[in-house]
Amino acid sequence: MNKLWLFIGGGLGIGLLVMVMILATQSSKNGTTALTSKPSNVDESGKTILTIWQPIDNEDVYKDIVENFESENPNVKVNIVIKDLKTYERESTNALSAQIGPDIWVIPNSWVPRHKDKVVVVPENFFDAEKKKISNLDYVKENFVPIVSKELVANNQLQALPMFIDTLALYINKTVLKEVEREISQAEQPDEAVLNLISTGPATWNDLVKLVKAITKVENGEIIRSAVALGESTNISHSDDILMAMMLQNKTQIISPDHQTATFNLPQTKNSGESYLPGKNAFDFFLSFSNPQTENYTWNEKMANSQRAFIDGQVAMIIDYQYFEQIISQIDPNVTFKVMALPQIQGVSDNETEFKPVDFASYYNYTVPSTSQNQELAWKFLQYLYSSGGIDSYASATSRTKPYIFDDVPQSLKDRSERNQPFRFQTLTAENWYHSKEPNDTVKTIRNMINDVNTQKVDSQKALDTGAKLVTDILRSTENAE
Repeated sequence: MNKLWLFIGGGLGIGLLVMVMILATQSSKNGTTALTSKPSNVDESGKTILTIWQPIDNEDVYKDIVENFESENPNVKVNIVIKDLKTYERESTNALSAQIGPDIWVIPNSWVPRHKDKVVVVPENFFDAEKKKISNLDYVKENFVPIVSKELVANNQLQALPMFIDTLALYINKTVLKEVEREISQAEQPDEAVLNLISTGPATWNDLVKLVKAITKVENGEIIRSAVALGESTNISHSDDILMAMMLQNKTQIISPDHQTATFNLPQTKNSGESYLPGKNAFDFFLSFSNPQTENYTWNEKMANSQRAFIDGQVAMIIDYQYFEQIISQIDPNVTFKVMALPQIQGVSDNETEFKPVDFASYYNYTVPSTSQNQELAWKFLQYLYSSGGIDSYASATSRTKPYIFDDVPQSLKDRSERNQPFRFQTLTAENWYHSKEPNDTVKTIRNMINDVNTQKVDSQKALDTGAKLVTDILRSTENAE
């Protein structure tokens, strides 16, 4: 120790040199070398690490894609990190703020407006592998289903890349319907119309209502067998999406075109000049299934969650997304079910012969954060994904529906109801609504509207008015904050 102090006293430069040598020796003893550490985006072999964060798939989904890309790019290591969806947004935004986030960030469509300042737009001519000067907007319009242009394009720039398009559809528990069919067939005068509907399935909401009356079984005021999970918010998965799908089918304007005002509570005018309340009409119809005073009563707050009730055979039908098929297979692969297209409102148009179905979409997208140090490499990987069959590989591994346009489209309600792949063709007629830059708050508001009526706090119009005001406040506070 005394010798060390003599060195320091003899010269500052020599002292500093000795200190560095001592620290280096200590680091070596601890198994680390602070002076030769590599950047966090380079592994021990010198390969650049491309990090992808996503909350919906396991690593195996990307196995072939990653292996092929790494084979063609031997200096790159793709690292896919699976995140918990419940904490995903908070964890992601914290990491991005600290500039330690991913190079590719997978987010749902409702998050894109909220986080567009955190990501870079898709580079122009991204899809132009053959150098034909095809713009992103032209490619999207010609190749992707319409909702992509509606939701992912802003200021003539593509904000994100769709991985797949999921849509709401009608799940039917075959075991429950066989039980109902047997009961009706044993009656003195079997209802042939209902038996036919059980066989074909409901193409319209009117068809579904007819089945509700035949399927629902109530004993001593308790629902023993439910026909369909509708009317509540607390125990129905995606209750807000289902309600808004009904509103959109009824031609309700949810949000004003300038994104400043919620309008789903307001009257609208038909071409005939007649004034009506499409939002309220859809809301009342949705609520009728949990209202004991209506003929549609078949569900209440005492029922299990809709997905669990369906798997357990407590409800004949639920409305859910394609990924629910995976949940069924994981919980009880013995459940027998079929999936039909989302029921439509017959004759909602002024032109009674017009066939314009409205479906409802939810989907995830690839984005590249502005904080990424590997943006060029990230886009290279995504270009590989979209140009080398990567999307086909992803769709095959996940059974999700690709976001591309196709030609074989149903031309009638009957045709829709008879098709076996509703998740495929519904992408072409799928819509959504602008959730604001605070989508969690607007979703909570919609669910609270449902609950406020069911708990008899207010009537349906008052709930709509209150909900619209709250959503308007959210819109104006966030849209004007830029």
